[in-house]
Amino acid sequence: MNILVCGSHFDDAEVSCAGMMQNAVQGGDKVYIYVAATKVFISPSISAKDCTTRAEEQQAAINYLGGYGWFEGGFVDRHLGNDNISDDHYLTLVDSIEAAILDSKADVIFIPYGNTSTGGDTHQDHVALSQACLAATRAHKNVFYYEAVSSIDFNPTVFVEIDIEKKIELIKCHKSQMGQKWEGSDLELEDVVRGMAAHRGSQARAGKSMGAEGLLPIRVRFGSLI
Repeated sequence: MNILVCGSHFDDAEVSCAGMMQNAVQGGDKVYIYVAATKVFISPSISAKDCTTRAEEQQAAINYLGGYGWFEGGFVDRHLGNDNISDDHYLTLVDSIEAAILDSKADVIFIPYGNTSTGGDTHQDHVALSQACLAATRAHKNVFYYEAVSSIDFNPTVFVEIDIEKKIELIKCHKSQMGQKWEGSDLELEDVVRGMAAHRGSQARAGKSMGAEGLLPIRVRFGSLI
């Protein structure tokens, strides 16, 4: 089975779905990652070298995972929903996702959570990608929402039991993101991921020392999965 995980940024797929992807690879499935925003507006605090570093880290994560590859969207960080880039920016984003679906021959697709009332997330790129993914996967049989660390009102009905420590090891491939404080708090990304995995693990009645990742099915055709 071929699996595609769509993320707005480098490390989004691992932070949200590392455990699921690791389980899938262990079970013999082929895992691919799509990263939409792989460019930034160059500023005194962000250089072109940073983009190269993040891309190298993404490749390292794929290698560590044993995945089959990743697709580069080429869009600008924090501006996935910015129509000023081009008149047909949204359609270009949808087309980019559709190309990744075709190239990966995806049987199952995982996308960031979206919600029509709240947006589903506090990050504008996650909201924009979620909307574009819904359009890009409109004819697809198996699509799930995943939970980001910035998701709002996410209430999963499907859980994947995971090894939290193995998930953290995969996330650590994104070395440049380790040690950074999370959104104005004193918590680091690793702390937030551990907390989320433990919380979902308790909901999933996970085994001892295990955690879980929560999913919300958009559309599932069981005959194509089982």
